[in-house]
Amino acid sequence: MTTYPGRMPKQRDALLAVAILRATPDLRGAACAGPQAYLWDAGLDGAGESRETALDRWRAAEARCLTCPVLSSCRGVAATGGLAGVVAGRLHNVPGVQDGAVPSQLVPARGSTTRYATRPDVLRERKRAREVA
Repeated sequence: MTTYPGRMPKQRDALLAVAILRATPDLRGAACAGPQAYLWDAGLDGAGESRETALDRWRAAEARCLTCPVLSSCRGVAATGGLAGVVAGRLHNVPGVQDGAVPSQLVPARGSTTRYATRPDVLRERKRAREVA
């Protein structure tokens, strides 16, 4: 068999690229693409953003996620991990926030400048729902 220098690695690279693309969900048309992509960021580095401002931004991103045409595909991406910020309407890899937290259910934690807590009224509603069920 005759081999040609440099040919096999290129073929392997192409096959690897095809395999990666096949495993990558199609997120064309996602709500997070475009000029408002900053909404989904975990934090705005160097912007001096307050916790309240970050929560407002994440809540806006969550609202857009819930209307996104590719939300189900995005949930698969979120499950793989590695992304930070609002992914599929939930927060991931954000310091001071439990992974998978829903932005609309968070408030700044008392006594901390960097942590967030679940809203007490949300906890009460969950308790009532469990009691009714």
